[in-house]
Amino acid sequence: MSILNFYSRQGKHDLEKLGMGDMFSTAKPVELIKYLIKISSNKNDIILDFFAGSGTTAEAVLKLNKEENSERKFILCQIDEKILNNKKSIEKLKGYNYKNSIASITKLRLKKIRKII
Repeated sequence: MSILNFYSRQGKHDLEKLGMGDMFSTAKPVELIKYLIKISSNKNDIILDFFAGSGTTAEAVLKLNKEENSERKFILCQIDEKILNNKKSIEKLKGYNYKNSIASITKLRLKKIRKII
C-alpha cells in the first residue's frame, strides 16, 4: 500500500480541465509532480524534465510557485516526435496552428495553463 494518495487517471483529468483530455493518454498527475518537486527542491531551484510529454512538470512548477510565492523555474525537453495514432490530437493541434508533434501538445498545455495561473 502506498503512502501517497494519487491515482494514475488523475493526469487525464488534469488535461480534461484544460480541454485536452483526449490528446495524451499517459499524463502524470499534477498533484503528484507538485508534491515531488516540493519535497526535493528549494524555492528558487531549476527543475529539469528530460521527458516533458504533455508538460505536467511545467504546470506543477507554475502552480507550486503560485501557492508558495516561490520562483522555481523549469526546463522541458521533448523530442519533436510525430503523433501517429490520435486523430483528435492532430486535428486539435491543427486548429491552433501547431504542427503534429508531442512537443506541440506540451506547448499548447503551457499556453492554456499560463492563462489560468
